[in-house]
Amino acid sequence: IVGSQGTLAIITEATLKTEAYNPQTALLVAQFDSLEQTQQAVLELLDTSEKPSAIELVDGHTLHRVHELNSNQLKELAKPPFSAITLLVEFDNLDRQLKKSTKRANKILEKYAKSVQVTSEPEQQQQLWKLRRATSTLLGHNEGSSHAVPLIDGNVPTDRLREYLDGMYDLFRASGVTPGL
Repeated sequence: IVGSQGTLAIITEATLKTEAYNPQTALLVAQFDSLEQTQQAVLELLDTSEKPSAIELVDGHTLHRVHELNSNQLKELAKPPFSAITLLVEFDNLDRQLKKSTKRANKILEKYAKSVQVTSEPEQQQQLWKLRRATSTLLGHNEGSSHAVPLIDGNVPTDRLREYLDGMYDLFRASGVTPGL
């Protein structure tokens, strides 16, 4: 169910499929110079037999604004100048598959990204996920007559990712607003 105020729905039945919990994960964090490179990497990642359990994107505008508001929040995670796009890719396959998936994903990301970091250490993963969670800082920040930066969190067909993001950037620029994606 997607909507806003006024959305009304009644769910009468739901069938869910569950999977066994696997506490072992691997996280790859890649820095990209362009949306085109990012889209190509994501398309290739999704074309593999072992799909990532999570793919999250944070743009440089957002990290720059978070850094302006509270530089300690990104301390030791990222420093200016920020990459155009930071991509977080997580795998939670079984042990043997996890190594294979991570290796394959690393190869793909290295082909397009300017840097890739890989970790299977839970503490380090928690630290790296802060890059994505830091964006929530912007939601409640108001400064004088300025209000929170619009953060767009969408689910877009992968082959249209670049088109979508370029369109959002154009829309915000035309409105005189700094985007956050």
